[in-house]
Amino acid sequence: MKKFLFFSLFLLISIETIFAQNKQDYIFLSGYVHGNDYSNTWGNKMDFNSGGKIDSVGLGDVIAYENSLICDKKGNLLFYFGGCSIVDSTNHIMENGDSINFGTAWIRFCKNGYRNYPGNQNSIVLPDPGNVNKYYLIHKTGETLTDPKFNSFCELKYSYLDMTEGNGKVIVKNRDILPGKNFVASYVTACKHKNGNDWWIIQAENDTSLFYTFLLTNDTIILANIQILIFILMSVTSVGQAVFSPDGSKWVMYGDINSYNPGQGGCLVFDFDRASGELSNMQLIEIIIVPVQMVSQYLQILNFFIFLMVMICIKQILQLMILTVR
Repeated sequence: MKKFLFFSLFLLISIETIFAQNKQDYIFLSGYVHGNDYSNTWGNKMDFNSGGKIDSVGLGDVIAYENSLICDKKGNLLFYFGGCSIVDSTNHIMENGDSINFGTAWIRFCKNGYRNYPGNQNSIVLPDPGNVNKYYLIHKTGETLTDPKFNSFCELKYSYLDMTEGNGKVIVKNRDILPGKNFVASYVTACKHKNGNDWWIIQAENDTSLFYTFLLTNDTIILANIQILIFILMSVTSVGQAVFSPDGSKWVMYGDINSYNPGQGGCLVFDFDRASGELSNMQLIEIIIVPVQMVSQYLQILNFFIFLMVMICIKQILQLMILTVR
């Protein structure tokens, strides 16, 4: 069993993995505010249409811990999401795009101008396989429970956007994907089905060893598989990140993955069947955890050349892990 010095920066790889064949990932945003004035929101815009040029730009909402966006196939920004609302390309809240993730956490972190919804890798934007110019926002909504004990409840939901006219509008909002299930925070990523059309999404249930595989098809999101992965107990504290390999044959998750030993980090590498949606051949790689801040915070201080070096290093580490576990 190999040990690696590893950083929690899978997001840098997952962006390229999901939209490798077009320009829907050609813009990356990271945000910040001036002091405590959350009405004065700015950010860094990295535009690969211009060779990765970085500019400071005004934003319509805070982009901090939560960060999802998508461009059209030509690389033009369509909309972005920071956990509280969906913002169009003109930096205005999209029609019916307010109060995304509404609940106790939204009231605490999005109301009264604070606009900084908690969570890392808790959302992703995916094109609708059956409708051009329509998109799914897959997102996790946090709730705080006090009865019978203090705990957090994390629901997996989706909102549906129509970009056919103007700057778009949200036509379905905060819809439950699997009502009543409490999922672990983080780990929201996706992979194309072998048919090249549909999307796979994998999620872990809180306080269980159950992993759920969902399939986003032409007209619905269905539960395709439930697998019990022994020796793993995911809990609300098991935050981390996940990524599919570029060819979709591997699914890798990194973080506090075993609640039997809280704080003991690790990296799980699975084979993934893009036809059936099943995980197999689990391999555990022990990790020496180095605490780092999330990518969205790092981009505020890293220039473009350092960013490229980090991407190259992490890709090499991922390739080394895959070669090691084979």
